[in-house]
Amino acid sequence: MESEWTKASRGRPCPVCKKKDWCLVAVNGGAVICPRVEQGSVAYIDGSGWLHRFGDDTMPKPRLRVSPKPLPEHNEVLSDVFAGLRKQINPEMLECMSQELGVSGKSLDLMGVGFSATKNAYAFPMSRSRKRFLGIRYRTKDGQKFAAKGSKQGLFVPTSFTLAKAVVVCEGPTDTAAMLDLDFNAIGRASCNSGVRLVEELVQGNPVAILADSDEAGRAGARQLKKKLARAVIIEPDNCKDAREWLANGANRGRVLEKIWIAKHGN
Repeated sequence: MESEWTKASRGRPCPVCKKKDWCLVAVNGGAVICPRVEQGSVAYIDGSGWLHRFGDDTMPKPRLRVSPKPLPEHNEVLSDVFAGLRKQINPEMLECMSQELGVSGKSLDLMGVGFSATKNAYAFPMSRSRKRFLGIRYRTKDGQKFAAKGSKQGLFVPTSFTLAKAVVVCEGPTDTAAMLDLDFNAIGRASCNSGVRLVEELVQGNPVAILADSDEAGRAGARQLKKKLARAVIIEPDNCKDAREWLANGANRGRVLEKIWIAKHGN
C-alpha cells in the first residue's frame, strides 16, 4: 500500500470493526481495509482484508500486487532464541498451563511451547513447511498475545503433524492443542485470515477441515481459505466460540467427525 494508508491504532481505531490493530485506514477517511469484517465490503484485497468504501471520489486506490509476495524463509536468529525459550519449560509449568487453558500438557508439549521469564509469557513457534522457522508468538497468563520483533506470521505446527492423515486447520496454538487432545492431525493459523498460502503449501492437497471461530471474522476467514483448498470443508463448534471452549463444553472426537461428515455430504 502507498503512504495514503495508515495502520489502525489506539488513537485511530478501525471504523468498521473498532479494533486498534491489523486494519488499514485511508488517511483521508475515504476507505478502510479490514481483515475482520466482510459484510458491507466492495472487494477483497488478497493478503490484507476487505475493502470498505466511504466515498467514491476521495478513496485512495490500493495497488494490487501483480505477483504474490515471496513467502518468508527460515529465521536462524529467532530459531536460536526460541531454542532457549523451549528449554525453560518444565513439567510443572506444563501442568500449570494445562490447568489455565483446559488442554493437556501433552498437546501443549507437541505444540513446542516455551517460556520467556523476561516477558513472563508462554511462547509458541511459528513456522512453514520443511520446518522453516518464521517467528515467535507470546501469550501472557491473562491472554494477551504479541509476536517477537522480527517475526513473520507463520503456522503453528505440532511435532506430531503428518501428511498421512487429513488435516484440521484451527486458529491459534491453543485451539490446535484442543484438537490434538481429540487425536486430530491439527495445525493452527496465526489469525483467522492469515497464512492461506502457507496452509496450501503445507497440506499438499490433503483433505482439510477448517474449524472456524463462530463469529463473522472467523467464518469469513475460513471461506477465503477454502477457496484455495480443493478438498476442504468448513465446520464450527457447537454453541460456543472456538475449539478450546468446545472441548471444555464436552466435545469429543465422534462429534467433530460427525460435523465434518455433514459438511462433506449434507444432513
